[in-house]
Amino acid sequence: MKDLIRRILREELTPSIKRRIKFDDIKKILNKSKIYNFKKDEPIEDSIKATIHHAMYEIMPDGFEDDDTKYYEVWDGIKKFINDNYTEELTQYFEKRQRDAEDEEKNSTGVQYIFVKHDKPYGRNRDWRGFAEGFKSFDKMITKYGNWVDVDWDEVKKKLDNIDYYPISTYSNTVNSFPLRIKSIGDEGNKWGYNFSIIKSIPEDRIREIQTEENNDELDEYARTLKNARKQGSGLRFPKSAIKSNPLRFRPYNREMVDENDPKVGTGKKPEGSDRRLYTDENPSDTVSVKFRTKQDIIDTLNKESFKSKSHARQSQIINLIHQRLRVALERAKDPEVKKRLKTAFEYIESKKEQSKKKTQEMKEGELTERCWAGYTQKGMKTMFGKRYPNCVKKKKK
Repeated sequence: MKDLIRRILREELTPSIKRRIKFDDIKKILNKSKIYNFKKDEPIEDSIKATIHHAMYEIMPDGFEDDDTKYYEVWDGIKKFINDNYTEELTQYFEKRQRDAEDEEKNSTGVQYIFVKHDKPYGRNRDWRGFAEGFKSFDKMITKYGNWVDVDWDEVKKKLDNIDYYPISTYSNTVNSFPLRIKSIGDEGNKWGYNFSIIKSIPEDRIREIQTEENNDELDEYARTLKNARKQGSGLRFPKSAIKSNPLRFRPYNREMVDENDPKVGTGKKPEGSDRRLYTDENPSDTVSVKFRTKQDIIDTLNKESFKSKSHARQSQIINLIHQRLRVALERAKDPEVKKRLKTAFEYIESKKEQSKKKTQEMKEGELTERCWAGYTQKGMKTMFGKRYPNCVKKKKK
């Protein structure tokens, strides 16, 4: 099909049309078109049709009445080529957009995104030209303005999710982050002569809730430091301000005492008689950093290579840890929106915990159902194809 279209373009169209057809830019044009043609509340097929239809007008020139017949023959040929070669790719893209939009709506915490087009640094002076428009969801923002800027929007979303500093108060009971610059004047592909930035805005009561959570964590850390200092016989009482201003000095007290009888390599279990907290592990190379504020945080954690590379037993410990912390956070939460967000995350990790328990049981059953055959005896266990089997050796004649 591609060769046929190239032959048509080369032989059957006038030079003026050939020069203006953007056949080699099809993929780039589709990537731009699909961003603003997503229709959240309609079947995915409608988004695909709209994407291809709008892309065709950019690929093909118009205004050539004298060449109507040949022009529309090529139009139909290129459209068929796109349908045959890009429908699956577009389907996957719109399915992901649909999932992300639904998750964003389900786990909404009142966050808004402000898309800003500006010629000078935004917010520092009053003489900048451009505009700023707010959106209640990230998806709505990129549906309207995503094709204005050639960037990786998944990466932009990750950067926005990592923002946790909101120094700018507004008159609408919200606080804003500093602008996140996504494209500057002079950058490749930016022909506007303007900068583009995004501001993340959250309700004031939400920032108070975040600060409360951080304060609780800080108090827990402070209490643990004092407790461990007394256990280690220092007999000192440190003011919180001293610990906060010079954390390195108090680092030796920031972890529980390790008893000589405790295992040198962590097992994820609390040894009998030990004061170590559950899931403490003395092997730092086996550590996996976890986030669990939202369901997506947990998904990202469980998709990390550092998690996937662990044994099933270690993965189960990490899943149990997230489950335990989320359960406590859910019990303490008072704000309805926070409870809703944490409940969604808790239900997800609970399902993962059940899957982990089921796999553990299957592994145990696999160990028990295999036995040595006549004339052989078991000498320990061995691992084959991811399962544990008895290590059978031939009996020695006496």
